[in-house]
This record gives sequence, structure tokens and C-alpha cells, in this order.
Amino acid sequence: MSEFFERGLARVPVIAILRGLGPETTVERARMCWAAGVELVEVPVQGPVDAESLTATVEAAGDRPVGAGTVLTAAQAETALGLGARFLVAPSVSARVAAVAAGADCPYLPGVATPTETADALELGLTWMKAFPAGSLAADWYAAMSAPFPTARFVAVGGVNAANSRAHLDRGAAAVGVGSGLGAAAEISALVASCDR
Repeated sequence: MSEFFERGLARVPVIAILRGLGPETTVERARMCWAAGVELVEVPVQGPVDAESLTATVEAAGDRPVGAGTVLTAAQAETALGLGARFLVAPSVSARVAAVAAGADCPYLPGVATPTETADALELGLTWMKAFPAGSLAADWYAAMSAPFPTARFVAVGGVNAANSRAHLDRGAAAVGVGSGLGAAAEISALVASCDR
């Protein structure tokens, strides 16, 4: 399902991460992101209020894909899919989550930071991965990983914002995921401009 991320990140290589904002603010920020050209919006689901935020965002999205983030277990994956999530994101690699995602024909973006984790994701048939925490990875991490794993595509997440997103892309990240840097519409516009291909 690599074509999902290829397509969704082709024009604007950004995943918007809307964590812990509550339903109303999550939908408001999602609409700002969509208006700015960001196609992929992720709502991390770590509690009941997050589930409400995901549901509200899915309803507001129409036919746009909304993802569920911080999906660590098969049970969480099944719950997120039941709420309408169209892709799953995690800070780690889980064969069980991958199996649930595959069974539902749902794209899954697992988190990696080491060669072993990257190899594990590739063995599960996953070529798109979340490089996490990107802010703690060495500047040459993407280049170093692409040598043994040329088919892997990385989305830099963790400590990424409008000020440093271009640096991650220039070093080899295929896209970035941004959470705390998504406030006002002007911040979103600045982020999108910084990632202009």
C-alpha cells in the first residue's frame, strides 16, 4: 500500500498530527491543514476524548483520508478502523498491528529508528516508515539508512517544525510529520511553504 503515501504526500509532503486538542479544535485545525494543501491528517488516539476527535474529524473530512496515530496494539488498530480511520501510524513496528491493517486493506506507517526496526518493517511489506524521534537522529541518518535499505521511504516525525522541515527533506526524508508546530493558519502556511518541492 505504498502508493497511498506516495499519492497523499506527492504535492505537500506533510502529515499533520493533531494530538490532544479535543474534537472542536481538532476539526478546526484539520480544516486549516486541508485548506493549505495538506492531504493527510492524523489524530493520535490515546483516550476517549481522542476517539471523539477522530470521529469528528472523519465526519468533517468527507472523502479525505484521516489517520489514527499512536496505534500500538491490534485492539487499538481495530478500534481506530471502526471509528473510520483510513490509515494507521505508530511510533514502533508491530506485526500484529500490521496484520490488522493488511486485513482491512489499510495503510500502516510504523515508527523506526534503527536498522533492525527498518528491516522488520520491510519484512512486513512496509516501505513507508516514520523516522522517530527525528529530532534525535543524526543529520546523516537518512543517507546511512538508504544505503542498506534503498526501498525504504521515511517520514521525519518528532521535533519537526516549519523552521527545520526543509533540512529533514534535504537530508533524505521523503516527508515530514508535524504536530506542535501546527497552530494558527499562518504557521501551517509557513510549514507548507518550507516543504515546497
